[in-house]
Amino acid sequence: MSVRRSLFIQFLNSYSAAGISFVSIIILARLLTPQEIGIFSVCMAFVGFLHTLRDFGIGAYLLQERNLDAEILRSAYGLALLFGWTAAAVLALSSGLVADFFNEPGVRSVTLVLAVNFLLIPLGSLAIPLLKRDMHFVSIMKINVAVSFAYAVSTILFALLGAGYMSMAWGTLVSTVVNVAGSLAARRDLIGIRPSLRHARRIISFGAYSVGSNFIVAFGPNGTEIVIGRMLGLSAVALLGKGRSLITLFQQAIMAFIMPVAGAMFARQSRDGRDVGKSFLQVIGYLTAIGWPSYIFMGFMAFPIIDILFGDQWYEAVPVAQIFCIAYSIALLHSMNNMTMEACGHARAAFRYQIILYPPTVLLVIAAAPFGLVAVAGTTIISATAGLILSYMFLGKVINIRAGQVARAVRKSALVAAITSVPPAAVYFWGGIGPGNTVIPLLAAAVMTGLVWLAAVFATDHEIKQEILRLMRSVLEQMRRMVGSAA
Repeated sequence: MSVRRSLFIQFLNSYSAAGISFVSIIILARLLTPQEIGIFSVCMAFVGFLHTLRDFGIGAYLLQERNLDAEILRSAYGLALLFGWTAAAVLALSSGLVADFFNEPGVRSVTLVLAVNFLLIPLGSLAIPLLKRDMHFVSIMKINVAVSFAYAVSTILFALLGAGYMSMAWGTLVSTVVNVAGSLAARRDLIGIRPSLRHARRIISFGAYSVGSNFIVAFGPNGTEIVIGRMLGLSAVALLGKGRSLITLFQQAIMAFIMPVAGAMFARQSRDGRDVGKSFLQVIGYLTAIGWPSYIFMGFMAFPIIDILFGDQWYEAVPVAQIFCIAYSIALLHSMNNMTMEACGHARAAFRYQIILYPPTVLLVIAAAPFGLVAVAGTTIISATAGLILSYMFLGKVINIRAGQVARAVRKSALVAAITSVPPAAVYFWGGIGPGNTVIPLLAAAVMTGLVWLAAVFATDHEIKQEILRLMRSVLEQMRRMVGSAA
């Protein structure tokens, strides 16, 4: 499958999943309280750490391994079972301690249900990395859409039935069952595979650095939520999550469709001995052309978006969301760096970078927590800036990328973002935004921003223009065929 077709399929995948997630987030925000969502969120923070240990870099290893044979797959499966079931046991045994830590009995019930997921996940864990390796993104799309739909429908039904914070736990379990079933259906050759540990040392030698890197990455947001939950309360965790949810929606809609394809492409280029740097810079140009204007729009329109989507009980999340938009605009420049290093077989470099960056992040949060949620959110700007500097110091040694090259790759994106910022800024300052006046200003800003963005892309002759033209030609061709067949 070509890179362009892969991107298109992943685009459909991400937007379908994002659309389903979008609807479920809106409904659950109105069915559940910040306290209830906060209970589930802190449980997921602990689970996030265990997820990195559960995978142990097995997926990344399968993606970059040059000589993949049946015995290596058996060993990967054996390790997946070992680490997954160990994580399940750890989570179940620690559930009481976690509940005591937050002084919330409901945390224990959620944690026990989430522990069951770790028993099931390894059963289908090899399928997705292998599908990515073979660029079979249609199958991945079907699985992800099914999983997103299963989670949304089951969680909403449980919430309507009065399950409260447990609705999200039960929904997660349902989606895991669907994920395993879909994965094995897509790779039936993995059904009945016998586990082995023959090549375990080989996989672990790579995975140790990969899992270490991913653990440290998870340490940032998950550690932040744990600190906030302990120091500021579980409702504050939910408010932080809702502030971040605007970014999450963008990541699901844009980043999630680019990253898997880019990772697979970089890994293939690296295995073939080709230069990854050129492709990396091209993807960065595309990401910033879409991402920076999106973050600017969401920053100015944070209040109407949160008001319309979540309701007035979530107003405290508005300044948090605005700060996150600034931080993630910076982070976008190095959002692919860790993945690129792992795809090129340099998991050790990725680990070293992460271990330098992320532990101080949690220390910043601890220092900022006494000053409130906004101060905590502000630490993400510092972390994103530090990450930008550090990550390119490490990445430059892997794919020979220099700061000047990155600057040149994104200069048109910066100009597009500056031009595109005018409509949302105008609506923000002069649109009379406030309670009871959110829908019209948001719609006006969205329409004007979209039109100005398109004009800016063409005026600056941004590289993404060619992709837009290809898409337009494809749509016109499909319409022509439909008209022809109807006639």
